[in-house]
Amino acid sequence: PFVADATELVDSLSNGKDVVLAGDLSFKAGTTNGYGVTGVTVTSGTFDGNGNELNIKGAYDTWDSAVYVSAGTIKNLTIDSGFRGLFVNHDSSHSERVILENVIIDGPTYTISCDQGTGKGLTATNSSFNSAADFAFKPSTYLLIFTVSTTF
Repeated sequence: PFVADATELVDSLSNGKDVVLAGDLSFKAGTTNGYGVTGVTVTSGTFDGNGNELNIKGAYDTWDSAVYVSAGTIKNLTIDSGFRGLFVNHDSSHSERVILENVIIDGPTYTISCDQGTGKGLTATNSSFNSAADFAFKPSTYLLIFTVSTTF
């Protein structure tokens, strides 16, 4: 369904629903992900930004992120905030390959970060990642098994 506010977005994604943003969203991180706080958590399905921007406030500590993901597809979205724009955790109860399509991450200290991994990987197509550090992977994450068709 189309979502227009933070509560609806967080609740829909928490329940594994596919969502499409109705417009830009800016709100304070309020979910704890085991590492820090995050704006939204994606564990399955599709999070379609519909060409909109996600701005998460208050996610600026070392392990905080705008989006925390263990599986699913994120597409047509610009992420401009969070210490880590996208935090991938494949060491959860449900993990699959993470798919990014037409995603722009521009602004966070780390665009994509992973501290755990089961070799599920990440595929990014038509995406752009721009920040001071771009990627942060723990050597044992296996997230380095990914394919990229994108610009850095």
